[in-house]
Amino acid sequence: FVTKPITAAEATTGSAAVTIPAQSMQGVYAVTPKLTDAAGNESAGTAQNFTLDSVAPSAISAPDMTSATDLGLSNTDNITSNNTPTFTLPAGSVQPGDTVQLLVNGAVVTATVTINGDGSVIATPSSGIADGTNIPVAFRVTDAAGNTTTSPTLTITIDTGVPSAPTGIDLVTTSDTGTLTTDNLTKDDTPTISGGGATPGAIIKLYDTDGTTVIGTA
Repeated sequence: FVTKPITAAEATTGSAAVTIPAQSMQGVYAVTPKLTDAAGNESAGTAQNFTLDSVAPSAISAPDMTSATDLGLSNTDNITSNNTPTFTLPAGSVQPGDTVQLLVNGAVVTATVTINGDGSVIATPSSGIADGTNIPVAFRVTDAAGNTTTSPTLTITIDTGVPSAPTGIDLVTTSDTGTLTTDNLTKDDTPTISGGGATPGAIIKLYDTDGTTVIGTA
């Protein structure tokens, strides 16, 4: 048991706090507070149960950006022009009663978080993530007792900037088979088009006159 003398201030307010020594066993404990006066008379007491749970939630995997919001050259490269991409955790990651937060650059961000019945998680930030490279994204899981665990980070790139239009578009001379090599007349039905302004890693697409049909890439 734990004994605590009541101070004059506590006697005046009618309340006191007692700190229980550290307990090594997890589980349910019952404590019964009783008052003993100066003459040794002891009051009755009512048991109060509490549950000790100081074990952190199980380790979880790093977030995964959904392929639908991973808009880079590959839908698995974690490079996207979508500044509110959706991130997931697989089934079995969280337990009933857990809460999940999304962390960007080490800070909790407001997000729409869905915890499914199978323990999987879907989270989408409510506000756009600022453009940048090597942006760390992680999940933090907190159980009902307040214990937390944080996932490894997923490093992503957000780039919402629109590339400049290509410049100097022209048929290469070997494809320009007209009277002049600069008249853009050709009998070659697979001509080669040249131009400038591309940046490293970009994909060039040639569109038909309708502006939507892709007829070539580079």
